[in-house]
Amino acid sequence: MASPNEMEYPDTIDDVLDMPQLLKIMRGALSGNDSKMLEFLVQPALERQYHTDYSKLAKDFPLSNAAKKMVSSLIEKKDTVSWDDLTATIVKDFRDAFNKTILKNFYAQSKEFKRYHEKEVEKAANKHFASSKKIAQTLGIEANNANMAALDAIRSNLVEGNDKEAKDKADTLMRANTGRIRAVKVDDLLKAVKTNKVKAKPVDVSSQKLSKCAGFDGSKNDAKLTALAKQMCEAYQEKDMILLRVAYGKIEKALKAKGGKVPSEKEMMRSFVKNKLVE
Repeated sequence: MASPNEMEYPDTIDDVLDMPQLLKIMRGALSGNDSKMLEFLVQPALERQYHTDYSKLAKDFPLSNAAKKMVSSLIEKKDTVSWDDLTATIVKDFRDAFNKTILKNFYAQSKEFKRYHEKEVEKAANKHFASSKKIAQTLGIEANNANMAALDAIRSNLVEGNDKEAKDKADTLMRANTGRIRAVKVDDLLKAVKTNKVKAKPVDVSSQKLSKCAGFDGSKNDAKLTALAKQMCEAYQEKDMILLRVAYGKIEKALKAKGGKVPSEKEMMRSFVKNKLVE
C-alpha cells in the first residue's frame, strides 16, 4: 500500500480498478496517452478502435518488444497475430507501466488525488477523534484560529501515521499555550487528541497552599490536615465521591477539634481548585 495506517491506497492498478471512487478520480486526473492506457485497462479496445485511438501504439505507448512485433504483424495483416493475443500482451505492458511509474506519479503529483486524499483524511479524523473544538475545551485552551489549525493538523498527521510531525506540532502547540494547557507532556497532548481525555496534573497540596484555602487558615505545617486534603483532592481528580466524602469527614472532624469554621464539602473543594491544589 502507498500510505500508512488509515490512509492506505492501492499500489497496483488492478486494485484501483476495483475501487470505483478512486478510479473515478484517476480518470479525471489523467490525460493523453496515460488516459488512453487506463481506458484500455478498464475495457480493452476492439480491433476497429486500433485505427482511430491506438494507431501509434508501437511508437507512443510503453510496449515491450514482443508487443511491438505483434503490432507490426497486425499492421502487415499477418495471420499469425490475433487482436485477442495482442490485447493480452498490451494489458500486461500497460499494467506494468502503471505499477512502475504512473500510479506513483498520480499519488504524488495529481491535484485531483490530493483533494480526494484530504477529504478522506478529514473523514477518518472525524470518525476516530473528537472535533478540534472539543479537544481544545478538554485541554483548556482557546478555540482560536491558530489552535484550531494546529489541532486539525495533528488529527490529520495521526490518521496518516505521521507520528513525528504530530509530535512536532503538539510540542509547538504546548509552547504557544504555556500556563494554560492542561497537558503536562507532548504524549499527554497526543493522547488527549486520540481520546478527548487529558491526564490531569498531579495534585499539589503543600501546607503553604493549604493555609490559603477556606477553613484552613492557621493550619500551616499541619501534616495530618495536609495529608487528608491531598486524599480529598486525589479523590476529586479520580471522581471517587465515596473516598472524597470519607476524606472530607476526617477533615471536618479535625477542623472542628481546632475550633475553626468548617466550610461545606463543595465550598472546600472549590477553594482547593481556586488555589490550584488540584484541577
